[in-house]
Amino acid sequence: MEPTLLKLVCCYLMLLSTRAEHEILYDSENAATPWTPISMPGKTKNGWQQKPGGYQTCDVDVIGAENWLVSPFIETKGAQLLDISIKYSIVSCDHLHHAKPEACRENVEVDYIVGDSQSEGPTSLGFDYSIMTQNMRQDGDPLVAALGSLEHNSATILHELSDEERSRNGIFLVIQDHGSCAEVARVTVKYYYCPEIVQAFARFPKTAASSGVYQIVNGECIENAESRSSQRTRSRAKCSGMGAWDTGSFDDLCSCKAGFEPIDGMCQQCGENMYKGKSGNMECQPCPHSSSTYSSSSYYRYGVAEGSTICKCDPNKHRVHESDPDLPCIGLPSNPRNSSYSLSWLKATISWLPPSIDGGDGVTPVNVFYSIQCQSCSLDNQVTFAPFRSNIQDTQVRVSGLKPNTKYVFRVFAENAVSQHFEDSQKSYSHVQFTTDQASYVRDLRVKEADSGWGTSGTFAVSWSKPSHFSVSKYCVRVISNDNNYRFFNVNNTYFKPIGLLPGTYRIDVSVYDCEGPFSPQVFAEVSEDGVLSQQRAQRMTLTIVLIALVFLLLLTILSIAMCFYHKRKDYKWTDASHLVEYPIHMSPASGAAPHHDPTNPGHLGIPIMGQGFTDPRLYDSPERMIDELKPYEIHPSLLSRPSGANFPLNGGKFRAVLGSENSKEGVIEVAVKCLSENCSEQQWRVFAIEAATMVQFNHPNVLM
Repeated sequence: MEPTLLKLVCCYLMLLSTRAEHEILYDSENAATPWTPISMPGKTKNGWQQKPGGYQTCDVDVIGAENWLVSPFIETKGAQLLDISIKYSIVSCDHLHHAKPEACRENVEVDYIVGDSQSEGPTSLGFDYSIMTQNMRQDGDPLVAALGSLEHNSATILHELSDEERSRNGIFLVIQDHGSCAEVARVTVKYYYCPEIVQAFARFPKTAASSGVYQIVNGECIENAESRSSQRTRSRAKCSGMGAWDTGSFDDLCSCKAGFEPIDGMCQQCGENMYKGKSGNMECQPCPHSSSTYSSSSYYRYGVAEGSTICKCDPNKHRVHESDPDLPCIGLPSNPRNSSYSLSWLKATISWLPPSIDGGDGVTPVNVFYSIQCQSCSLDNQVTFAPFRSNIQDTQVRVSGLKPNTKYVFRVFAENAVSQHFEDSQKSYSHVQFTTDQASYVRDLRVKEADSGWGTSGTFAVSWSKPSHFSVSKYCVRVISNDNNYRFFNVNNTYFKPIGLLPGTYRIDVSVYDCEGPFSPQVFAEVSEDGVLSQQRAQRMTLTIVLIALVFLLLLTILSIAMCFYHKRKDYKWTDASHLVEYPIHMSPASGAAPHHDPTNPGHLGIPIMGQGFTDPRLYDSPERMIDELKPYEIHPSLLSRPSGANFPLNGGKFRAVLGSENSKEGVIEVAVKCLSENCSEQQWRVFAIEAATMVQFNHPNVLM
């Protein structure tokens, strides 16, 4: 094995860092195994000898002396840079009287041989290798006593092992004497290293120092820490040549995992009711409102779960975003307060106040919105909500499309962002119920020329009577042109005169609620080119439209009545109705029923109920309303009696009885009364009401009023 000469530095080297660490690989003072002296035959006299103070040699009179002193095997333990310190003394040749000038030397040489164990020691060393030497600096102190009593000098040699040499387990030191008078008192071998350290949440291993300025060392993230980078998983730092970490070189690649916080340079788990939701070197935080570190599986049996990344919400609490651990847990709000409603015909406005509890902690406001449910609306109902049925940000909602005379029940729910996690049965709500009004319409809607005491000539006016069972302070008049253009007018009186109408035909109806209906049956009016109302043309147009619509039902009804009573009224002569006029109604409950007949104009058809124009009974929304309109013309049942000897029923048709009525002027009048069975269907009831509403609109002697 070929030794390599170490550079012997005859000066004291000062370490640059006070934090440098070193390990002593060998110290001759404490070594159990002695050094081995080796002398070349013929080239030695006394050689190296062990003395109380160390090892000595003084073959200064032997020319070409060759004395070796070989150490025991020194394990290097992966060291890169060896620090070899030698405490020695060398006597100057000038002070030695027996020294031969050609043989005496004033230096020794230090070499080493690499090996793997003590078995490769001095007994196997050969002398046929070349030795590279470098002189150690001579002490230069004067001789003050005999050999062995001199003051000792110290020399330090720094030597870096090559990669190949580091692959071996250790070295043997060799001190070579070539004719000097020297003493080696102590030899120590050590190396410097950067110690294992945990810095920036990474663990860096013990690293042997090198001869360079520094070397890059990779570290691993400590337990419960992780790399912040997906590209690089290992942290880095610099180890200096003097065996000290460069504290400014530690990167911050590693950080504590979620659920762990930095404490004394380590990552410790979060404690009870503390959490950390993401990786980083921030501290654990207290659990947000209405949450804790009790897990659902260990809530009652196992206690808290430490090292929590998220706090569990309390029962019936949720986060707006379940994946965000920093959000508080909130619950359902309480019910809306002071709910009320205002009703306007078939529309309602439902109002309320915000709930007293929004579901939060009472410090940070929680956004509350509302939804409404109709408990009594059928699936095919046209009830609509404005602005919305759900996610209502305001504290009121407008409901339209309601049916008349109908009970409605509504629930107003207060909701927040976590309401989606709950069933409707778990939510709080306010209860609102009301019944819509029965449909009411104006009565006796009429059209007249404006010069009939109501205004300026050249236009027309409409008038009407208030509803029977409904208090009204405002009306909406709708004027519809022949091309279906609508104009609406709000009035506070029971008459109205439109201004600025162009020539043409108009339909007019009135609502007692608002301009969205319901509207009364329509009447017609026509404005001629000269701006004058053509009442006769309007009446003829009205009659023509109605007769076409009711051609079968109306004609059959009139002909049937005329044929049944023709023999009772042979003296009556029909006249052709060239125009429609209004007849007053002469009814007296005390005097009984009488034919509704004007003797000044006998036989002319009139419209006593609806004014100028025939009203199609099918325009009514219900038979009840038609019958309600007919009540002023009804004959009281007490005035009817069954004559003796009468045969019941009459033959044919649906007439069920022939009854008599006494009248002070005309005696007993035989009449045919049409009746319905108690178990009649709704359709039969409606047909019956339509027939009655049709007959009452004609002024005829054979129709009793």
